[in-house]
Amino acid sequence: MKISIFAFSMVLTIAALPRAFSQGLENPIPKPVSPSGTTVQLETVATGLTAPNWGIAAPGDSRRLFVADQPGTLWAIDLSTGDKTVFADVSALLVPIGAFGPGTFDERGLLGLAFHPGYTANGLLYTYTSEPVSGTADFTVPTGGYGEP
Repeated sequence: MKISIFAFSMVLTIAALPRAFSQGLENPIPKPVSPSGTTVQLETVATGLTAPNWGIAAPGDSRRLFVADQPGTLWAIDLSTGDKTVFADVSALLVPIGAFGPGTFDERGLLGLAFHPGYTANGLLYTYTSEPVSGTADFTVPTGGYGEP
């Protein structure tokens, strides 16, 4: 009877697991953490979003929070009033979300964004999205309409 090296190594690994867990882990924070006196308070800045998963301020714009909503809407939220406007809608570019039926969500959609460091001059932002495969990826940056130098 032949036994593969992979199967033999798996048996050895599984046999060693209980011994490794019984020894316990070293405490990564050996000393108690002292209270600092800092308090944290949560405050609602907007309502009516579907599945917000990322928020960021644009360089040079501290009055608005840009929030990625998973179905494909990028909201610009005025932090002083809570008013929100659609800054971009990429929903038509995304794969359908809701792998488990209507009204469900999964790990796809508009998942994040980042503003170019020179956003105030060039208007560029980058999105992290789930889009259908349609040929070879194209990572070129269009020059028309973006105010690029």
